[in-house]
Amino acid sequence: MLRTLIGAFYLLSVQASPDVPEIYSRLPRNSYLTLQTSGRTFKYLSTAPVFGRGEKRLGLGLSYVNETIDLKRLEASAAELFEYVRPLAEAQNELGVVISAYLSFDPERREKRPMWNIVYKRDESGGWKRVSHQGKTLPKDILGDSSWHSDLPRDLAAEKTALLDAEAWLALVDAGEYAKAWDVASSAWKGQVTKQHWQEVARTQMGTLGKLVSRAKVATLSTPITQGPSDGSYVLFEYRSKFSNKAEVVERLTEIVCDDGKWRHAGYQNSAILMLDLPE
Repeated sequence: MLRTLIGAFYLLSVQASPDVPEIYSRLPRNSYLTLQTSGRTFKYLSTAPVFGRGEKRLGLGLSYVNETIDLKRLEASAAELFEYVRPLAEAQNELGVVISAYLSFDPERREKRPMWNIVYKRDESGGWKRVSHQGKTLPKDILGDSSWHSDLPRDLAAEKTALLDAEAWLALVDAGEYAKAWDVASSAWKGQVTKQHWQEVARTQMGTLGKLVSRAKVATLSTPITQGPSDGSYVLFEYRSKFSNKAEVVERLTEIVCDDGKWRHAGYQNSAILMLDLPE
């Protein structure tokens, strides 16, 4: 497995399965990823399964645009991103994680792009170890081209406003106020599910988790563009939560800016169950 991971692989997005909710399959691509622990912001590309020869699934991969020629700084970034994605990998029972740093990137060009891969492997005890490296120095003539992000202006004030609405929506769900949660959601989301069906699904599926014990925000992803039928400005908040019936849950809640300029709920998923969300 290790040799295959270190060798050629490719990243693919997959549709979430009701049996194993792959909540990372609907993350916005080409966005800003800000980690709560350090406050650092990365130019995030995607999170997706890693496949080897014969389309054999090998693990989980996260890719981003590198902005340094210092290998130690790159490795520190990879370690931080690994800790961010590790709970997702463990929730999916993955055996490997690959952090891919693109050394140059142009979204309009399709040819092979140089990247630096750092591989982590999970052992039988459940622990993780970094098991690969590509050399001692980075190519000095290659530096991450992130000019494409100039078209993705980050609006910190908008993120704060979106967060207020997101946490207000979560409070309604935590209190079992599912009808009110539907009422205040975006028209894009309400167009995908009737009020009655939402209440039935939420009552049944959230009930399996039990009462909320704790919830901590760990990351923010923001982008003004997302692919799919519901294009628009999105902010996605990720939480690590504990419930009375489930000790470790990864929650993701999406906010969209509506025609009136207000931020409203646009989707919710977590690693324990698969909730209704906007389609891709």
